[in-house]
Amino acid sequence: MKEKSKPQENPSIITVMAFVVTLLLLIQKDYFTYYKARAVILILILTSFTAILSIEIIIIPFVIASCLFGYLEIVDRILWKSPLFSWMFTVEDFSGTYEGTQENIILKEVERDDENKKIYREYREHLQLKIIIHQTGSDIKANFFYYNTNDGKSSKSEDAQVSVTKTADGCHYILTCLHGDIGILENGGHHETVVLKYIKQGSGYCLEGGYYDNRKFHARGMFIGLKKVSSEVRHPF
Repeated sequence: MKEKSKPQENPSIITVMAFVVTLLLLIQKDYFTYYKARAVILILILTSFTAILSIEIIIIPFVIASCLFGYLEIVDRILWKSPLFSWMFTVEDFSGTYEGTQENIILKEVERDDENKKIYREYREHLQLKIIIHQTGSDIKANFFYYNTNDGKSSKSEDAQVSVTKTADGCHYILTCLHGDIGILENGGHHETVVLKYIKQGSGYCLEGGYYDNRKFHARGMFIGLKKVSSEVRHPF
């Protein structure tokens, strides 16, 4: 009697499964956040075409998926800013250290009137500021370091998430940074929004803009002379 042949795996099903799993993982990793649409389409076409050509070999789809992930990870972390790959992205290279001054406008209680009501006055305060922007091909984070020249105190706000849009004329970029803390029972927390306009000036770059927050007495301010001084992204403290 002839032995019954074992049912063979359908290579096309394996390929489809590998392709679906790959897409789900790519979506989860957010590699394509700042990719141009044509770059994403080109990558998917090349990957699909390679998978179709190798549809009869079960192991190949998994090799292709591994190579795709390896390629995207290397581009995302290292190669995204090189001329060979930068055309694929919708954003410039914002990474580096920027230095300047932040002018704050804050309310302070100065006295009480005859009815014992508090009287507040606006004061201006100047802080030396460093902004350090970390960037990969899929993620941008801003870190703010403040130096008070009057009392020598310093403070920081790290890992502010950045969203990027272009100005109406398409020539410059707007970087919107959101950060905050939960605070303590007495003072409560706050959230701060920083809006930066990224302007290219000849071979250099500068930032201009301001901020506002949602504290009980809202503070606001603007940035003065904020320029890129280096590509270094090491935190000063």
